[in-house]
Amino acid sequence: MKYKIIFTLLLITIFLIFYGFLSEDIFEVIEITPNGKINWTYKYYESNGGAYLDKNIFNFASNELITYQKAIEEGFKNLFNLIVYQIYDSKNIILDLVKNNPDLQININKYVHFSKKSNIISKDDYRGVNFQLPFLLRDYSIYEALNLKRDYFVQVKYKSSFIHTTKFTGLVIDARGLNLKPSLKPKFLNEDREIFINFDNIKWDSILQRGYVTYIYDHKYLYKFKDILGDNPYFVSAFDSFGVFNTDIIFSNRSIEILLGNKENFNIFYEARIIIIIDKIKN
Repeated sequence: MKYKIIFTLLLITIFLIFYGFLSEDIFEVIEITPNGKINWTYKYYESNGGAYLDKNIFNFASNELITYQKAIEEGFKNLFNLIVYQIYDSKNIILDLVKNNPDLQININKYVHFSKKSNIISKDDYRGVNFQLPFLLRDYSIYEALNLKRDYFVQVKYKSSFIHTTKFTGLVIDARGLNLKPSLKPKFLNEDREIFINFDNIKWDSILQRGYVTYIYDHKYLYKFKDILGDNPYFVSAFDSFGVFNTDIIFSNRSIEILLGNKENFNIFYEARIIIIIDKIKN
């Protein structure tokens, strides 16, 4: 009997561990591309590079070193391409910006070299290296690489006819069913397609701390983001979506009136306390 109980407890433990691994990314918005992955929830890039040992090089140490260097070079190249094909806003991917401003290519090359590299992965003649690069670093960020750093922010200019004293501590936007795409600079519009919130309304310190917005898949995991949402977030269903890449969110006019009926709630945007729930990306 004693052994049955131990065995049962062991099975339960294994199940919980296994379920934990499976459910780890249930809520995380992960975009998979040929060049790597973009985690839009925890805001980081993942890529890898690899190469095979050259059978014509007989010096073992030289062969290993050259192959490792090739793997690193390919990893940086894949990470660069992962970033430049990322959706920037409703009309552009980052590559569109690079074409118009070649200096951005230099910035992005600088940025990818801040990435954290894994130990070398060896399998037969193959040598590989994994790369991980956060959107936000202590010394640099994707926003700075794109020349978005600024020493100002634009205050929200909205006069609501629904004045109230309810203070919200964050904003949860349910955009499921709209096939919304994550982007670095989504805009928020009213029913007339007029912008009432954009990137410039966010304080730079807040962007460096949290990014602009956070994307997730499942509302059941909102408790993991209390540091963003606080104790009394405002929940709203997106009215519609907008943009060439379908990245911008349209709010009902009524929901805007309620949200911005207390000027203290403007701080939700100033402090980047925004979470957007979207449909699963079809990778």
